[in-house]
Amino acid sequence: MGSCSLTAAARSLQNWIGPRRRPSGILLIEMPTALGRLKIVPALGKLTSLYPELRIAATFADKVTDPIAAGLDAVVRIGEPRDERLMVKRVGTVRYIVCASPAYLAVHGEPRGVDDLKNHDCVRRVSHYGPKFAPWRFRQPDKDEAFEHQVEGTLSVDSPEAMIDIGLSGAGLVQLHTYMAERHIKSGALLEVLAPFAADGPPISVLFPSSKNLAPKVRAFIDFVVQVLED
Repeated sequence: MGSCSLTAAARSLQNWIGPRRRPSGILLIEMPTALGRLKIVPALGKLTSLYPELRIAATFADKVTDPIAAGLDAVVRIGEPRDERLMVKRVGTVRYIVCASPAYLAVHGEPRGVDDLKNHDCVRRVSHYGPKFAPWRFRQPDKDEAFEHQVEGTLSVDSPEAMIDIGLSGAGLVQLHTYMAERHIKSGALLEVLAPFAADGPPISVLFPSSKNLAPKVRAFIDFVVQVLED
């Protein structure tokens, strides 16, 4: 879905809400850094242009915070929600893909299967929970079963932005969420490999405090995020 479709969908929502229930006031939101910066923030201007009385204050966090204690209206989260005090609206799903720069593949060749990764320099993600390095996640094409695979490499980072930069530099293979890689794949700066093994990951959800009457500004934000992630 392109930007025109996003705008059309938002205008349809605007007409449905009606003049008495137009989103207004300050909307306090929080989102993961990479997802927010790469997908949501670039489109926020469309939301505020539709609702001139709406003011958005966005913060970014990659660790779980207490949205109620922080006074937030809504938070975007990746993973299974665990706070029973909050309402949950699932808005998308993360997908894991493996990418590399054309320069890297020209020198090292393209892996044809997961076992080929032992012959490649794979950039690992430093994990702050569980094992020191997070495993890569795949789906077995013939069985449609998910599995994990530990990779080896000379570089390890804990930042999604750094992972993207390393992939673009040609220093190794990287496993990214689709929203991190899509712009670079479209430009040709990154190429996807092992596509048959790409796996779905955790859900993306918008969480908000329970309320009998959902505020128009929160409803508008939820529908907006759905449209952005479908784009």
